Amino acid sequence: MFFDKRDKKGQFLSFSSFSLSNKIAELCLDRFVKTEIYRELVNFFPAQLVSLLFKKKFYESVYPTSCKIVLANYNKEKKIETSFDFINLLQGFENIQDLEFIQKKEKINKLSIIKKLKNLIWINYDLISSFFKLFNYKKKENEKKKNDYKIGVNYLEGIDLQNRSDFFWYDKNLISNKVLTYFENSKRIEKTNKRKKKLFFELKSLNIQYKFLYSIKYFLKNKNFDLIRKNIRNLKVKGDEKIFKKDALIFISKIQYTYNFFKKNKIKIHYNTEEMGTSNIIRQIAIKLNDGCSIGRTKSYPTMIEGDFIGFFPNDIFFVWGKETARRISQTENLISNILITGDHYPKISKNDKKIYKEKINKLKKNNVKFFILVLDSSFSENKNFTWQLTYKKNMEIFFKNILHLQENNPDIGLIIKSKKKNNLASLKNIFNKIKLLDKNNRCIFINENNKLASHFSEFADLTISISPYIQGALFHCLINSKNLRGIIYDDSNLTSIEKEIYKVGEDKIIFRDLRKMLNKLIDFKNDPKKNYDFGKWNDLSNHDPFMDGEGGKRVGLFLNDLINFYNEGLDSSAAITKAIKRYSDNHGKDKVHG
Repeated sequence: MFFDKRDKKGQFLSFSSFSLSNKIAELCLDRFVKTEIYRELVNFFPAQLVSLLFKKKFYESVYPTSCKIVLANYNKEKKIETSFDFINLLQGFENIQDLEFIQKKEKINKLSIIKKLKNLIWINYDLISSFFKLFNYKKKENEKKKNDYKIGVNYLEGIDLQNRSDFFWYDKNLISNKVLTYFENSKRIEKTNKRKKKLFFELKSLNIQYKFLYSIKYFLKNKNFDLIRKNIRNLKVKGDEKIFKKDALIFISKIQYTYNFFKKNKIKIHYNTEEMGTSNIIRQIAIKLNDGCSIGRTKSYPTMIEGDFIGFFPNDIFFVWGKETARRISQTENLISNILITGDHYPKISKNDKKIYKEKINKLKKNNVKFFILVLDSSFSENKNFTWQLTYKKNMEIFFKNILHLQENNPDIGLIIKSKKKNNLASLKNIFNKIKLLDKNNRCIFINENNKLASHFSEFADLTISISPYIQGALFHCLINSKNLRGIIYDDSNLTSIEKEIYKVGEDKIIFRDLRKMLNKLIDFKNDPKKNYDFGKWNDLSNHDPFMDGEGGKRVGLFLNDLINFYNEGLDSSAAITKAIKRYSDNHGKDKVHG
């Protein structure tokens, strides 16, 4: 368990798990690419994507074990229980050779049974497709001669065009009837707090088609897929290669299924912001085989931690806020072909919301509040597991106690507290109840909702404060939209050796390790802004958003409209992408195309 454990540098102990996982995954990949299985796969699938697919699989499989290794070295333990398949490859690593690895027995429960059944279906894809073909008496659908290709959207964040959503770029007047969104399952709909009927009605009103991803009708045969499946199935393997073979057969079937889904629904552009797991790379291979392309965008601000973000964005086109995000993204292992700078993607605050929150601000002003602080929390935990290390719960509690105490001692300070998600602070019962009471008494504004954008409230604040294990992207959204370019980071996780550039230009000005020092300087600034002008001041954000106009979503939408139109004119993927990027460059400048 990580709790609040730190390494010798004082940073989160878990940070070293990323680089260790990356090294082990690379070793597994080196072993895999020497097999006949790999050679068969790359005869049909793009070699770089095959390598990324398997490396990510290895990385995510070994990550829990890497965390256990880091914890074992810290606690001076010798035995590690692991479910990682390639234990023999772990020997020989520095600080690992003295450890004893014990193969963990697989637990038989509902989840493991469901997983086995799903894998059984994918391994026997050819039998299912043959059965479906045999009993499928429906007449073949008449293929429309006219190209009417679609933009396919993986439904993950909802359809609220005014807040965080999958359709921040959508304009009904521009891209009407050119978009199809799909749901992996009903839970995806429930996560966005939508009822099916209401969601389907809203999608229809926006002229957005919708489908469920999984259906027996997409288990179609294909001689190329059948051949590669047959070749790999006939390979005689032993040892580690048995696992490689099983994974390869499952991946082939998933790619084939997705290929059919894209082809059947005439999807040429695939928008997918799913970061974890291998499905995003599987779908990238499938869309490439359909002579289509994928697009992605910056969600989380890319860290500078070695081994982080592997396979998060295997896209042909990736939209970033500015040059700094482009630089960071380009240094990750993702095979992104084209990076376009669009500015902040999210929409401006709606007139109605602006009116509502302006009224709330005015109520606080009537209570003699003169200085407003926007506070951004983040995920936190007691870190009792051995995988993720978030801001320690006690540290988050200390942070908010100090923030609330600051306001209590300075009645002219008003707090705007924006939670990462609804009830994020609920486990800090006393803090949570106090904030709600302050909100009720017009002493603070508490935004305790899902998918609300922090940047929508930054224009009401004199300063933004962020606390997070990593640099928060939301902070930059706030800085860009507030216009006063003033925000500070409380760095509880100690990023001094990771975020060197930020520390170099802004230690104890925009980024702080000492909470007391940070709050004392905040009071100094509040009392005398001219004398303490450098406090929290980001002098130039053009590298983070060269536009700073809140129109990034519109630029993305226009680009996608051009791209889908070029596909519908009959251009192949390479020509369509080249032409769309050329038009974007002509309209916004060559410097908006990174690299």
